[in-house]
Amino acid sequence: MNNFGGITIPNFIGSLKTLRYLNLSGASFGGNIPPHLGNLTHLHYLDLSVSFGSSIESELHWLLGLSSLKCLNLGGVDLGKIANYWLQTVNMLPSLVELHLPTCGLSTLPLSLPLVNLSSLFVIDLSNNGFNSSIPPWLFNISQLVYLDLRSNNLRGRIPNGFVGLNLLQHLHLSLNSFIQGKLSRKNLGSLCNLRVLDLSFNQISGDLAEFTDSLPKCKNYSLESLHLGYNELGGFLPGSLGNLRNLKRLSLMKNPFVGSIPESIGNLSSLQEFYLSENGMKGTIPASLGQLSSLVYLDIKDN
Repeated sequence: MNNFGGITIPNFIGSLKTLRYLNLSGASFGGNIPPHLGNLTHLHYLDLSVSFGSSIESELHWLLGLSSLKCLNLGGVDLGKIANYWLQTVNMLPSLVELHLPTCGLSTLPLSLPLVNLSSLFVIDLSNNGFNSSIPPWLFNISQLVYLDLRSNNLRGRIPNGFVGLNLLQHLHLSLNSFIQGKLSRKNLGSLCNLRVLDLSFNQISGDLAEFTDSLPKCKNYSLESLHLGYNELGGFLPGSLGNLRNLKRLSLMKNPFVGSIPESIGNLSSLQEFYLSENGMKGTIPASLGQLSSLVYLDIKDN
């Protein structure tokens, strides 16, 4: 990374009309994002993440000139002063494939978007912002989504059934929201057969885990590798159907009120590398099948 010592982004960059790729991430610029960047009409990739040392007070209307933009990363740029209209502006970029706006001070996540113009999006990262709402329904109109990261916000409400329409989703991060509630079932997340990473830790998810895992065998090729459900309110017995998640590498179930013993089927998880089950209400003997987990590197079952 370069360090330009707080100077403003030079004007000549706006004259590079044929530029397709611009990465100024971590370069320690100062001032506002200059509107002349909107002259780069052929730009496909723009990364200004962690580029500015002070708050950004400029508007984002210059983005409207970037009709060819496919990837936008403003991670770490303080956009708090434009929190009320950031979505309307981004929604005017029809070619956008990746949107990265983590840690931008965006306190507003609108629940409605009359015309969703973001149907090409594969990646959305809005993590670590100050959202204080439920998960908005318009997200489920972006059917091409592969990666969705909404972790570390103040999102609340039940897990929407609208997730069932995101059939291509591989990564879903909703951890550290504290107020997301409801049960896991086939009606919301249990039918997402392409999921590789599911992180719902540090929320208020309740119910029986079997409602989720029992529905997964209906997927012909279920590819889940990481399942993080720690620090929730899941209860009951650990279901034997956990053993059907044969591609799992990381399983985190700590700090839930589970009871009973570890199911014998845990030995089917031959790819499992990390297993966290501490601080539950588990009893009984450790199944011999646990010794079959030849790939296991870390096991934590303390305080049960």
